[in-house]
Amino acid sequence: NKRVLVVSKLHAILRPFLLRRMKEDVEHMLPRKKEIIIYANMTEHQKQIQNHLVERTFDNYLHENTDIVLRRPGIKTKLNNLLIQLRKNCGHPDLLDAAFDTSYFYPPVEKLLEQCGKFQLLDRLLDALLKRNHKVLIFSQWTKVLDILDYYLDTKGLKVCRIDGNVKLEDRRKQIAEFNDLNSGLNVFILSTRAGGLGINLTSADTCILYDSDWNPQMDLQAMDRCHRIGQTKPVHVYRLATSNSVEVCLGDDLQTLG
Repeated sequence: NKRVLVVSKLHAILRPFLLRRMKEDVEHMLPRKKEIIIYANMTEHQKQIQNHLVERTFDNYLHENTDIVLRRPGIKTKLNNLLIQLRKNCGHPDLLDAAFDTSYFYPPVEKLLEQCGKFQLLDRLLDALLKRNHKVLIFSQWTKVLDILDYYLDTKGLKVCRIDGNVKLEDRRKQIAEFNDLNSGLNVFILSTRAGGLGINLTSADTCILYDSDWNPQMDLQAMDRCHRIGQTKPVHVYRLATSNSVEVCLGDDLQTLG
């Protein structure tokens, strides 16, 4: 085939000009990165929602609650992708509840913690890290999870930086510079996994928390590389959070095998 032959010749011509550099080949003194997967148990609230989602009775669950928009005639839930809804439940059940709730406000932090096992795990982990003066990056795919984290951290009196798809380039630069300033007192940076890509240098952080795992492992690797990159002087710990007995377990086990 003439077309295949042309493509093969082009590959042969371009091959000497293509260069892929690995960090370990360029920087031999780069500190090591260690990844740890931590599993959280589901709360009873999450188990209840998961059962309703799997059994396709989520409408019944919503109708049992008094402050739900669905109680109005003619309104039904739109849960087209079961896998996505199960993942949302693992991230935080408020991602599902809030969509049909008449309230515009988040529940008290105590209730948010009570509802979600992974959120409880993050709360304990973050307290331990901040007591040891670690600078922490927290990644999630869901901007609504970032909203909950923002609210939770603000309630705890912590000033945080944030980058997602809605943050302008100039604001990103200002936040990155402020976070990397060791005298700023900023120890937590929350980022969208997909928006926290190339060009974001956060080597002042030594800890990365992946609140949820992306179906594309390359996205998570890019997230880790915001702090584990050339210029890092401290060992980096990556904590990948997952929910036991859930849709996240298969993904977590696959990633552990790949690692």
